[in-house]
Amino acid sequence: MALLSDSQRRVTAGGGRFTRLLAEYLVQHLMQLRPGVESLPDASVPRADRLLGADKRDVFVLFDYRRYEPQTLEFARQLDEQGSKIVLLTDRWLSPVASIASVVLPAHVDSPSAYDSYVPSMVIIELLVAGVIERLGDAALLRMQSFEAVSQRQSLV
Repeated sequence: MALLSDSQRRVTAGGGRFTRLLAEYLVQHLMQLRPGVESLPDASVPRADRLLGADKRDVFVLFDYRRYEPQTLEFARQLDEQGSKIVLLTDRWLSPVASIASVVLPAHVDSPSAYDSYVPSMVIIELLVAGVIERLGDAALLRMQSFEAVSQRQSLV
């Protein structure tokens, strides 16, 4: 929780084909709780720009599950070289990124269908958000109120 709660750090979250949805879910929550949170761009130029600007103040939350994406590992290696912290959400078999991540949060993704279930990962995300709220306390509540006021004023609700 400390890495995600530290307002002196920027938080960027990203995932793959399906898991980018999990990353976006986390980002949407964290944006309401603290400044300096963004989604990792999919497009190559903005993604390269984000990587180029990464340093020790950055926390990257990466989602990497079975059929691990090689570009995620390479991206994580570059982040590690630049001093960024990596929080990895992965499956119980552990993404190769686990070897360089600061924090590894594995989940069981077994499912009766042909697709993995990300329900356990959603639970982890919910727990992370709850932990950030608890850690930030009144600052998170004030940010949520301000966020809601701006959203209503702009008819974004």
